[in-house]
Amino acid sequence: MKNYRTYLSMSWDIIMGNLPLYLGLSSLLIVVSLVSSSIPVAGGILSSLFHLGFLKMIYQLSQKREINYQDFFWSFLTLNRLLNALFLEFIHSFAIVLGLIFFVVPGVWVSISWILAYPLFVLSEDPKVWNSIQKSMDLVKGRWWWFAGFVTFLLMINLLGLFALGVGVLVTIPLTMLSLILVVGELTQVLPTTDSNSQKPDFSENIIESKPE
Repeated sequence: MKNYRTYLSMSWDIIMGNLPLYLGLSSLLIVVSLVSSSIPVAGGILSSLFHLGFLKMIYQLSQKREINYQDFFWSFLTLNRLLNALFLEFIHSFAIVLGLIFFVVPGVWVSISWILAYPLFVLSEDPKVWNSIQKSMDLVKGRWWWFAGFVTFLLMINLLGLFALGVGVLVTIPLTMLSLILVVGELTQVLPTTDSNSQKPDFSENIIESKPE
């Protein structure tokens, strides 16, 4: 595994190649999240579903692919995907809350062990909840403390963005999410290049099938 700053630097290079679009997508996500938060109960779930679409879009951009407005609604485009996305959000939240109730430590362990479940779910050709969770646990296994530090590092980056009059998060949100995607790419042994002149390979087909180191 590379050091944390390397993944951040790689993500930075990709984002700088199309900065206005990334800023626009971040702005859209923030607005939608704020509007969703005003909806009782369902607001948090809706926000999470739109986050999946956002994650899909920044991955598409990193691969030099075209995107359209439908990609933002990626979670809603098919009933099967929507049901799986809802179940992923439910089981992920339930496991963390249950773990936090039982002496905090189990909740922290779950949140780190399942940290890659969302990008794995989005990047899979056939997104399945248990496949994504199991694969995340397999990839994090033996690297738990590395990922705990990485998650803390990414949270600090987003906090710095928030302190920068709030506008910094327009950059730090895609920056940190893309960093997770790059980690998934490396652990599945197909890492997209940051060279803007070369074709970035698609590693989505390798995500569920490949074995961890």
